[in-house]
Formats: sequence, C-alpha cells, structure tokens
Amino acid sequence: MLPTSSSVQKSALFILVLLVVALITAVGLPIQPTGLIHSMPDEQGVSSYATGTYIGDGILLTNWHVLKSLNWRREFFKLPLWSEHIYNFEVPIEWIIFTEQEIDLAIAKLPTSRLDWLNVAHACLSTEPVEAGEVLEVVSSPLGQYPPVQAQLIVTDPIVQPRVDIDPQVKDENRYEVISFATQVQPGQESLIEPGSSGGTVTNEAGELAGLVWSRYDLPDGTREVLITPVSAWLPLLKNADIAPKYKEYILEQVCK
Repeated sequence: MLPTSSSVQKSALFILVLLVVALITAVGLPIQPTGLIHSMPDEQGVSSYATGTYIGDGILLTNWHVLKSLNWRREFFKLPLWSEHIYNFEVPIEWIIFTEQEIDLAIAKLPTSRLDWLNVAHACLSTEPVEAGEVLEVVSSPLGQYPPVQAQLIVTDPIVQPRVDIDPQVKDENRYEVISFATQVQPGQESLIEPGSSGGTVTNEAGELAGLVWSRYDLPDGTREVLITPVSAWLPLLKNADIAPKYKEYILEQVCK
C-alpha cells in the first residue's frame, strides 16, 4: 500500500524538526524554557491551560492550583521552539515532586531523557527582595496562547505576605491565601496576563527567576493587578520538605550565587 500524501507530509515535517533541533543543539542556541501545561478536558468538558517553567534535570515549576488534580487527568509540558509553525515537543509529566498551597507551588518531574539532549536555558532562583517601582518580566500563555508571550509588570507592593485571591472568576468558597507580592501590568499589556498565565515565569532585570504568576484581577481604577508568589517564600519550605534528596539538592543548587 502506497503512503498517502498526508503521511508523507507528516514524515517530512518530523524529519525537518529533527534537523532543526540538531542544528539548534549543534550551534548551542538555548531553547525557550517556558511552555504550556495542557490538560485534558475537565469534568465540565472544558480544556484548561496554564504555564510552566523548566529549570533542568527534568524539573518543572508551576502553580499548586494547576497540578492539584493531576491524579485524574493527563497533563504534559509543551517545550516551545521559535515558531508556532514548527512542531513543538510534548513532554508528559511523570509525577509530582512537591506541592504546597501556602505558596501555590507545584514541582513536577518530566522524563529527563527527552530533554537532556536539548540545550534548554533556564534562570537561576533569585533570593533578592523586589522593590517598589521595579520592572519585572513575565512569560506566560494567556488563554492558551502559543508560543508564550512576554509582558512587563511594575512592582506596586513589594511586601511579601499572605494575600487572598479576588479573581472574580473564582468562587468565594474556593478562595485561599497565598504568600505573594503585588504588581501591576504595564498599561496596554493587560491582555497578555489572562487565565492560562498561572505559573508564568517572572524574572527581574538581571534575568533571575523572582517568582511565578499566581493570580490576576482588575482594580476599580481599571488597572490589572498580578500577584506573584516569590522564590524567597519557597526556599524555606523546600529546604525542610519531604523531597527526594537528589531533587532537593538540584533545586537548591539553582539559587543565584
């Protein structure tokens, strides 16, 4: 039986992707480390999206509220290349290394064998406090947008403390507090922070990972506020958490020197 034109096209595309990846690896270009976590349709039949950050050694950072129900749905990390027209690698989540609602953080394990041959760049974990007026950059996938997009956040309240989620899309009975600080989306970029931005990578001017996007909502004056759960709130909990030593050691070694 002769192959169909469709199967030939798919095979040609797959070969092209392998050649592109081989070229990327050969010249040492870093692959964007932020990607989507796709979930299968939930119990209401609605597909959900979120963002995750790969930090190497098969380890992915995202929100607690993203992976809290992983036990009943299959999710995977989609590793972005540079063009939405090029097939992007889907890497399944194998298990959860750590999860904590207080900091809305989940750490997942991906199959390292699918990633260790790619040159995936990632930021170190910053322990430096943010300051009012500081500009941060977030990379996320609002409303499932792919490849991820960038937006700028201005720190409006750098005090790290428990804050209640007031996102109007969250039911009152589902609201909870998360240790975080407050930022404002740069005017004109509001559409770049939407549902799907949860777990988005937030970096400071030095390119260090300052935290992850937790929640967003609009204030009465029309500005969009974004709450960030910071790395500085994670580390004390991670040091004392029941995490396999090899993973704990790797994560703590990612702290910026």
